[in-house]
Amino acid sequence: MKYLDPKHIISILGKPFESDEVQLVLTALDIRQKPKIKKGENTAYVVNTEAGVEFALSDAETIGHKESDTPEGTLFITNVRTVCMNHGGTRAYPFDLPLGLNPKASLAQIQAKLGKFAWGDENLGGYRWDLGYCSVFAKFVDDVLLDYGFQIPNF
Repeated sequence: MKYLDPKHIISILGKPFESDEVQLVLTALDIRQKPKIKKGENTAYVVNTEAGVEFALSDAETIGHKESDTPEGTLFITNVRTVCMNHGGTRAYPFDLPLGLNPKASLAQIQAKLGKFAWGDENLGGYRWDLGYCSVFAKFVDDVLLDYGFQIPNF
């Protein structure tokens, strides 16, 4: 694995899987899988559990992408999930996180960085911030931060 600048996690949101920028990120994280959406589903995943990262991809129709020159079957990065602690066979994401987020942050510390969350459910341990250019999710288990998700807006 090569060092990955945290800005790339957000900059690839909404980009086609085959784009140079996405391929640069996936190569840096030693991800060589080709995504394929299973019949009856609308999302595919590529994952590296050793790097604590998962990329979700959807087709143009699912995300409302309307450019006519997009080849049919093109998949776009819709969400990037980074794991904050070793959990369930997945290692913690080893690089700096986007937006200066801390993998050991409390909810209050994340709110100090991102402001008040737009949605939250204490019972589920999930929270969402809508930043305009992306949405950020934080998932807690027993008040310990499990992961962050970075998603295209309005998805």
